Amino acid sequence: NYPKNYKQTDFFNVNCADKICADEPQPPAMLKIVDEINASSIPDVVKKTFINDLLNAGYATKTNPNRKVFYYMMVSSNFKGSGALTQAGLNTKLSQEIVDYVQKTYPNEYKKYQK
Repeated sequence: NYPKNYKQTDFFNVNCADKICADEPQPPAMLKIVDEINASSIPDVVKKTFINDLLNAGYATKTNPNRKVFYYMMVSSNFKGSGALTQAGLNTKLSQEIVDYVQKTYPNEYKKYQK
């Protein structure tokens, strides 16, 4: 989340996970999850953290689908293990929605996570 430090170079590339670096809009499936988080009973500060984590994954460049899938899978894992989302009854549901999106959108990259 340091867009000022992001520079496209041949030698070294800092991966940007900020909306100013995004090269495509957030997927509707992820925006649906954002709406589900916002409608939940979890504390607002936790909502903000989860939403930022999810949206930051979507800001990853489309030219590196492996990185994007990695980010989404990390967020899915974090959601699944979240106490706040578990208490709200959303941890498994939201985690699976992310996995379903990744599997459908990035089937080749997703195969690495099926082992």
